[in-house]
Parts: sequence; C-alpha cells; structure tokens
Amino acid sequence: MEFQVLPLRNSQIKYIRSINAVISSCNEEATALVIGYVRSTKSFQQKMKEIRDAVHNKNRQPQPAATVLQRRLSCDETVFLISKGAKTFDFCKEKNLIVTGGLDRIVRLWNLNLPSRVTGMLLGHNSPIIFLNIAAGDSRIFSISIDKIIKIWDIEDQICLITVNPKASQINGDLAACYYSQALKALCIATDSLALLQLQGREELNKGISHKEPVLCCQYNKLMRQVVTCCEGSDVKVWDLDTGRLVFEFTRAHGDAAITCMTFDISERRLITGSRDGCVKKWNYQNGQCIQTLRQAGDTTEEVSDCIYAEIYKNGFIISVGWDKKINVFPDIQDGLCDTQYPSLHWADDAKNGHKDDILSIVLCAPNLLATSSYDGEIIIWNFISGLIFCHLHSPTSVVLQKLSGEELSINKVLCIRSRASCEKTSATVVASGPRGCIHFWNIFHGGKLLAHFLCCARKATVTSMAISEDSSLLCAANHRGHIYIFHILQYALHGPETHPPETLACWRAHEYSVTSVRLVEGHQLLLTSSVDCTVKLWNVKGEFVGIFGQSEQWNIHSIKSEKDQEKSEKQYSAVVISRKSRQSLQCDIGTNEKVKSESEDALILLKMKYQEVTRELGQLDSVVKRRLQEQRLKHIEKQQIYGRLTAYQSLHCHELADISMDIHKPDPAAELTNTFDNTI
Repeated sequence: MEFQVLPLRNSQIKYIRSINAVISSCNEEATALVIGYVRSTKSFQQKMKEIRDAVHNKNRQPQPAATVLQRRLSCDETVFLISKGAKTFDFCKEKNLIVTGGLDRIVRLWNLNLPSRVTGMLLGHNSPIIFLNIAAGDSRIFSISIDKIIKIWDIEDQICLITVNPKASQINGDLAACYYSQALKALCIATDSLALLQLQGREELNKGISHKEPVLCCQYNKLMRQVVTCCEGSDVKVWDLDTGRLVFEFTRAHGDAAITCMTFDISERRLITGSRDGCVKKWNYQNGQCIQTLRQAGDTTEEVSDCIYAEIYKNGFIISVGWDKKINVFPDIQDGLCDTQYPSLHWADDAKNGHKDDILSIVLCAPNLLATSSYDGEIIIWNFISGLIFCHLHSPTSVVLQKLSGEELSINKVLCIRSRASCEKTSATVVASGPRGCIHFWNIFHGGKLLAHFLCCARKATVTSMAISEDSSLLCAANHRGHIYIFHILQYALHGPETHPPETLACWRAHEYSVTSVRLVEGHQLLLTSSVDCTVKLWNVKGEFVGIFGQSEQWNIHSIKSEKDQEKSEKQYSAVVISRKSRQSLQCDIGTNEKVKSESEDALILLKMKYQEVTRELGQLDSVVKRRLQEQRLKHIEKQQIYGRLTAYQSLHCHELADISMDIHKPDPAAELTNTFDNTI
C-alpha cells in the first residue's frame, strides 16, 4: 500500500516491488516516463570488462574525485515518449497497465510491453491532470485535475462513469495529497479538510432484482406516489416510491406476449399497456382488472411500440403506433360500454404519405400536433384535427447514412418541449434521439429546421430512451451500454441555432446492460431507470444511487433528504468549529476564563447574525405588505377616475350607532280602546 503525494516540480517517482523497477515521470517529451529496472541485465562481455578494469586499477592509489554515476543500459530501461511529458502516472501489475496524465489534459493508457503505442486515450478534463490511480478490482481509474475535478473512468469501456464537482462535494482549498484505499474502496483527498469518496461496487449496485425477466418500461404515478414496471414475461408490478416496497402485482397481463409500452390516462387512475400481440389494454392497476381491450383493425396484428393518452379539446384519445406503420386512434369511451374497441378510420394522408417503416415513438405536441419517429430515421409532424402531415423532418446524418448499407437509422425516442409551445416560432420544440448516438433539436414550423445536434456519448452508442422535466430544464438520455446523461437545456436552442452541445450536469453508468426506459420523478429530483438486466433503479439527478426496487432493505425518501440536509449543515457547522478550535489551540495557555469568554463571543456573534437575518426577512415582508396596500390604493383611485364621481350612496359616511337604553312596556290593547259611554270629553 502506497501513499501517493502529489508531485513537486512537475515530476513523480515510484518504486514498484512487483516488477522490481523504479518509474519516474517529467514534463520532457523525450523522457516523459522512464521505467528503470533495479537488477541489471548486463552481458557476459560487459561483466568481464568490469573485472579487468578492477584488477588493472587495483594497485593504483585512489585519487579524490567526484563519483561518476554510470548511465543505465538501454536494455535495462523502457522510455515512453509523450507530448508535453507526464505529470503523474500509476501502474497496475494485474492488468499490465500504465496510465499517464499531464499538461495536455489527456489520460493515456499504455501496455507495459508496448511503449511506442497508446492503447487508449480518455478525454474530458479541462485542466492539467495531477493525480491518477488504478482500482484494479473494480476496473476503474481515478483522475484529478488542478481545478479539483474528479473523474472516474471504466477501464474496459474507456468512458467516464461519473464526474465529481468539488463545489458540490465541498472540496475546498489546494490539493495536498490523495490516496486510494482498496479495503474501503474509497478515494481520500486532503485539502483544507479531508474528503472520502466511496466507490460503490457492482455487487452493491446489483443486490436485488425487480423482475425475473428483462424490464422493458416503467412509469411514475404522481397521484398515488407509485412506480409501475412491466417485463417481457407480461408481469406488471406496483411499487411504493417512498420505501421501494412491492404494493401489488398481476401476471400474464397480455398472456405470453411481452409488454412493450405503457402510460396513464389524464386522471392517472387507469393504466394503459401495449404489447407485442398488437393489443392495447386499459387497466385498473390497483386490482389488476382489465377494463377494455383495444385491437388493431384487420385479421393480423403487429407489435405495438409506443402508446400515449392525449386530451385534445377536452376529448380523450388513446393513440398507439407500431410495426403496422399506422397511427391507430381510439376514442376514450366510457368504461363498460364494450369489451373490445377498434380504431377509428385511418387518416388518408397516413396511408399515402405516412411512414414506410416501423414506427417506434409518438408524442403529443400541444395543442393539436403529433410527432412520430420510425426505424428508417424519419420524423413526421401531424395535425391531429385534419389528419394531414404538417411537415417531414430528416436529419443530415440520416440522409448520408441512407446511402450506406447496413447503417442503423432508427430514432427510438421523440419528445416535445411542452413549455415552449407558446414561445416564438424560432425555438426548438421537438427533441429526437438518433441516429448513431446523436440528439437533434428541431423547429417544426416553416417546414421544419434543425437548430442543434450533438453526440450524446462516446463510441456512438445508440440512445435508447429520453425524458424531459416538466420545467424543460433537464434532458435525461440513456444508451444501450447502460449509461445515463443529464443535460441542462433550459435556454438551449431557445432563440435560434446552437453550435455547441448543452452543459452536461451528470454522467454515470446505471446498468451493466441496455437501459430500456428512464423517467424523471418531478418534485423530488429523482430518476427511474429500467434495464434488460431485470432491475429498476432509483437515483437522484446527480447520479447518486438510492436503491433497487425489489431489494431486501427498504429506503425512506424523506430520511434520505433530511440526512443530506443534515450532513450539509453538519459540514458547515464543523468548518466553523474547526476554525474555532484552531484559533483556540493557539491560545491554549490563556486559561479557562478566556475560553469561556471566546465561546460566549462566538455565541453572541451567531445570535447577532440570526437577529440580522430575522430583521431582514421582516423588512422584506413589511415592504411587500406596503407595496400591496399601495397597489390597492392606486386601483381605488383608478376606479374613481374611470367611473367618475361617487354616487350619493357610495359617498355616505359610516357612523357608529349610539346605544340608547329605553324602558319598553308591553302594550295593553284593552287600554287603547275608547269607551263609548265616556262623556268626559
């Protein structure tokens, strides 16, 4: 176990016991990395020459002279030539691997026996690299740059799994030392404070399964706070989001056919599923009762790839697409009127000018537009009311790839940025994945225009699923290698074309195999991912792992949040306490009275700060109340100016009624009657 101290003077040196060699690095290109073996491999002639020289100089008197170091033979060293040299390195005997990094911000992978050829280059750092470490057991590489950005790389796939932001992890100050603990599987970083970054192993991330067969899709029900998942075995499971507990399940929903897609109606009380048997079913998913079956027209049915529930002008519709290359529209009729329903008449434009290949995805673009994507890389925007095509969208990449045989052009997912529906017609409103790992932002007006496109991930991995947050600030993308990418797109392609990709907020490997579905849990900053590895996992948008639906241990979403907030406050409080302790340590000889005095002063300072915060908040509240009263007064004055003078009734003044006490007697009707025989008048 070696403690790695960050190199001074742009150099580093290590003794590797496993190969009995000393490895050193510098910023010179000719000797960027040199491996010098301790045991010499001299030939027999060289050894005889040394013996003769020793015998010849035996009788000579020693002369005082400076010791001349003999240069190591070329056969006893290996030299790696690297542009701009190497500032840091690490070696792994188990994988026979050397990694180097330096001023050119590139992590290079070398084979010990092939010094003239680089086996891999990892790009992503924006400043010189000053620390490298190989975690052979987990097949990971840790790299740290001068700006304190930490990246974790996968050795086999040669991609970045996660990027650690120093501000988010509260790593402040200059880097002093780094050390990777194989026992703890954690990276220790020493700056102004000590930070411990734990690496979760694959066995920890895969300690449970959600289904017995590959999971094809998942959905989040905001009304019930539940997660619904389905698999190739046609099983549907309902999970509690707060704990990960299985609430309910029903099997063989579509017989032996796999469930390929699902959605909820507008009330989120009915579940709608599509299957490979060509049927769409409506369910009461709380008890597993099938309410209605929606079938394709004709004798044969094709697989349903995607389905949505659309409410257009207060009318509900269930729309499904799939391998039949048609758009099937089912009006949402009252439950119980019929057991089986067939689609309404197909649009004429759909049969003549519609998709020529399998339709893979569909989305509603409010108020009355639909977007569909197909396997041949075509996107069509439809007017739902008229059934006519609004525009065709073809990416330049798909046009070029169409000329090449065998190239995949499929667009697996198309989304709509709903918050931009009312924006000016120069912004991008449709986001499409593919082909070949690209993501495209389209403006659908004026015949359709491509405003931006960028490569989502390295090696052109196929983007399998995407999701956009309700406020349109986050775009989540997943690929068939199991990686998740979070992009910030709030202002991206909002006012015109973009030449650069959006900001990447997070990137990590969520599954070992292809991701089939991603869903953002609004209000909690959480993310659902499902995969063909039979698991459904819960993460936060920063890439921190929460758990697997189906694991033995349950979690608590609220406690996780409170623990994180508590850790943050504890870190802030510990920083204050450490600074106080360091100050008190300098005055340790003053005595107990001085310590009590300093503590009381600190408490007084904290109280003053709290009082100032409360005063500031009250002042803001007072200003808000005054502003609202002023607004009401101005409205009253405007009303007088508009309607003229007040009427006599409106100008009456209000007065308090005086309380006058009077003796009230019950009237006597007999006394009031006049006596006709009374002649006293």
